[in-house]
Amino acid sequence: MAELTNTKLPVHIAELKFALDNVPAYVYIKNELSHYVYANKLTLSLLACTEQELQFKSDKDFFALNDVKKLAKIDSRVIKGERTREEVELNFPDGNKYIFWEVKTPIFCDTEPNKVIGILGISTDITERKQLEKQLLYDASTDPLTKLLNRRYFYSRLSLALQVSKQDLNYGAVIFIDLNKFKELNDQYGHLIGDAYLIEVANRMKAVVRDKDCLARIGGDEFVITQ
Repeated sequence: MAELTNTKLPVHIAELKFALDNVPAYVYIKNELSHYVYANKLTLSLLACTEQELQFKSDKDFFALNDVKKLAKIDSRVIKGERTREEVELNFPDGNKYIFWEVKTPIFCDTEPNKVIGILGISTDITERKQLEKQLLYDASTDPLTKLLNRRYFYSRLSLALQVSKQDLNYGAVIFIDLNKFKELNDQYGHLIGDAYLIEVANRMKAVVRDKDCLARIGGDEFVITQ
């Protein structure tokens, strides 16, 4: 394999370059100094630069300092011969944040098999999938009216708290709250007023409980608080 300091790809891999430009993933190559020497069209579009502008630039030319440090740690492991697979969250100058499933593989020298001369990176944008997962988790654990935790999630939290209490020999408390005459309020003023009342009660409780406490709505007018 030619050293990756060459800025031009060999002619005999022109077909491969064409294929990579049509792959729905971000494909790029860095040299042993973590400088970019190749990127497919999708990657160039993401980095907002041309193939010529990309040459020998590094992550510091495209990402925030914290992200650069994070990527440098990964690159250093690859340069040592490790293949990495992990989620990476990156912030771009336009304010957008993306989450990638990133695989980086060391490129070894043909003549010196133990010498790493570059990094092959393949990243897939999983931002939408992660947002969907987060939304599904929120929907599964949250009461849609009051935005408090729901019954199912509360019992899960309570079960965990009981296990921790047994292990640590600590005590906790559960407060059960049942609103008086809520049915009469609903019957007299209607469900819209009743819903507004529940939302107001939930907001007031949220304002006074501690961050570590678990506040949930487990029924129509029933709430619980536990550590």
